[in-house]
Amino acid sequence: MRLLFDNHVHHAACGELQRHGVDVEHVGDVGLEDADDVEVLEYAVREERIVVTRNYGDFTRLVEVMNREGRSFPGVLFLAPSISNDDPGAHVRTILSWLDRHGGRNPIENGAGWLEPAGRED
Repeated sequence: MRLLFDNHVHHAACGELQRHGVDVEHVGDVGLEDADDVEVLEYAVREERIVVTRNYGDFTRLVEVMNREGRSFPGVLFLAPSISNDDPGAHVRTILSWLDRHGGRNPIENGAGWLEPAGRED
């Protein structure tokens, strides 16, 4: 699975996940640091990437719009508030655990899911 971190996800976690072999980009590395959420989601759709964010309100509405319009998209993963934004290691552990549990299968295609701290159900 390919991921896209938005501005609400710790940038350092992106590099660490890449070192673990995860195909992940950060909006700051692809010229989208100042893009609005619609632009971020459109890029994710074009690049077949799951958006990872803490921006619950805006991306929940965008998921609803995509579903209402019948548009296909890779999905949106929300980092749980219990995962500290100041702890990139927690981001890495949580995402690696989620990827491992799903073994290359995308359970959130055309929808959204929650990334709970590693060791909890999602």
